[in-house]
Parts: sequence; structure tokens; C-alpha cells
Amino acid sequence: MTVKTGYPDNDPLFRHTPDRLEMECICKEYCLGKFVHNHGDLGGAYNVNLKIETTKGFYVIRIAFGLASDDRDYTY
Repeated sequence: MTVKTGYPDNDPLFRHTPDRLEMECICKEYCLGKFVHNHGDLGGAYNVNLKIETTKGFYVIRIAFGLASDDRDYTY
């Protein structure tokens, strides 16, 4: 996981974007196929919504959390 510096731990506007290794783990955990490409951020105020491509197709991954922390809730 990539740790960004310069942000307070309790900054509610900090948005964590997963790196390639994290995306591969998410795809494996949810049986989405092998991760191919991140097509970018789709916007959102607090959640990170990413359009990704896998060997099974295209998905939108929502990383839902308020404060930046090590606890993340991955949904798709």
C-alpha cells in the first residue's frame, strides 16, 4: 500500500487511491478476473470510484470510507 505523507490522519477529505498491487488483490478477492488497467477516477466527494478493466470485463470499484485509515471497505 502506498502511504501518502503531508496529510493529517483525521483529514476527512483525504482520498486513498489503490496502487496496482491493491487492485490485483481486490480483483482476486471478488473473483473479477485478472487486473488489466485502471481507466481512472469517476469522481465523488468522499468515496473513490474507479473504472477498471479485468480479463472478465469492465467494473466500477468503489472504495467507501470517510477518514483515511488502514481499514477500507471495498465494494463493487
